[in-house]
This record gives sequence, structure tokens and C-alpha cells, in this order.
Amino acid sequence: MSTVRLGWAAATLLAVFCGAAAADDADWQTVTLADGITMDVPAVVHDNYKPSAESAKDGGVMYFEVTMDEFGDLACLLSRNDYSATFMRSTAIERLASRDRDSMCSAGDKVTGFDVGESESLSISGYAAGRCAAGYTDASDKQPGQVAAVMTVAAPDGFYMLSCTVYADTQDQATAHWVSQWQDIVHHVQESVKFPAT
Repeated sequence: MSTVRLGWAAATLLAVFCGAAAADDADWQTVTLADGITMDVPAVVHDNYKPSAESAKDGGVMYFEVTMDEFGDLACLLSRNDYSATFMRSTAIERLASRDRDSMCSAGDKVTGFDVGESESLSISGYAAGRCAAGYTDASDKQPGQVAAVMTVAAPDGFYMLSCTVYADTQDQATAHWVSQWQDIVHHVQESVKFPAT
């Protein structure tokens, strides 16, 4: 796991991501991951998107962190998970098409103030997908204010989850940072994910 701490110049570069119209191809790099998946990551990440060996063993496909002092931290993890007898692909597709997808953003029973801010179904490379974003407070974390944005894709060989979390001192701060700085960046990352043709 690598953290990229952005100086003022890099933070200014990354700040232009905040409008889809303002995003420039030079601000992103397209990377090819395991399983032939391609996606965009912020160019300032360089090659620090590769998961650790331990994370890769647990299904981790991509991981990066970026920090801007004024807007908190953002960490994104793409992981692959197997279907099971109790969670088959048909179940995933059904859940992603309904508000049940909001449960993807749940951070467990120990968080407080759980509030879903967005939720929608979409298609990624022709596969059923859904995304949600929710703010909450996790008192066990050193930065308890968090917004989790999770996109799940029901691919034929497993379901992939792209989880991006904004961290700040309070839930209100995390939500403000999400809206003002990170939301468009995360949406760009999510919508850039492409699976190889089968």
C-alpha cells in the first residue's frame, strides 16, 4: 500500500478533476490490471496502484491512496470476490437493480450516523452494476468521519467491488470534502473501469 501526499502543485493539478468538463487526459493514467481490467487512476499515483502481495491473495486487484491536507484522504480498493451458493450472480444482479445495493456502503454495526447520499444502478462493460455513497462516523478509526463510495459489478467470473473512502476528522467534514473535491474524481474512476470482452 502506498500513500501519495500531494504538495500544493499536485493538489492544484488534482483539484481540476472537480468538474467533468475540466478533467484533462493528462490528469489520468489508464492502467491494466489483473484479469485484463483497465481503469483510470490519478496520474499523481504513478505506479503506486498495485496491491500488496497479501492484498492480492485476498482478491485485491488495485489500491491507491491520495492525500490533500485541505480535503482529507481518499483510499480506493478494487477487489474480486467469488460467488457462492448463498450469493450467486443472479442474486447480485437482482440486488444491484434495487435499493438493496445500499447495503454495499454499510460499514458494519459499529458506525453511527449512516446516511446514504446517492444510489443508482448502471452498466459497466455490459455487466449489471450499482453504486452508492454513504457518510458515517467510525469512532474506532483515527479519522472517524468517512464517506464510502462503493461500486459493485456482477461480472461472470465473480463480483468486483471498487470501494473508495474519504477520511476526515468528522462526518460533516468528510461529506463536505466528498461533495466539493472527491465525488467527481471517484465517479471518473468508477466509470473508467472496463472489463475485457468475453
